[in-house]
Amino acid sequence: LANPTIITTGLNELLAPISNFIYPNPAAEKFTLSITINEKTKLSIYNSQGVLIKQEIINNGTEEIDISKLSSGYYIANIIGCENNNPIRRQAFQKIK
Repeated sequence: LANPTIITTGLNELLAPISNFIYPNPAAEKFTLSITINEKTKLSIYNSQGVLIKQEIINNGTEEIDISKLSSGYYIANIIGCENNNPIRRQAFQKIK
C-alpha cells in the first residue's frame, strides 16, 4: 500500500494506568480488587466454562469482593467501564476452600 491508513485505538492509553488488581490470589473468602482508574466500573466473574457467576458495580478504586459462596476452582474477573463498556482489565483467580 502506498498510503497506509493508521487507526489509533487508544488501547495503550486505557491500559497504561492500571496495575494488577486482585489479591490475594488464590483466595478463600474474599479478595481485594484494586484498580487505579477514576471511573465507575463493572466487575463480572465467570467460571471456567464461561458462565457469568457474579456482577458488581465498583464505585471506587479499592473494594473487597465476597467470593465465599463460590465453589473451589478457577474464575475470570473482567472489568469494564460503566459509561462506555470499554474493557479495562481481565485476570484469572483461584477460589480455594
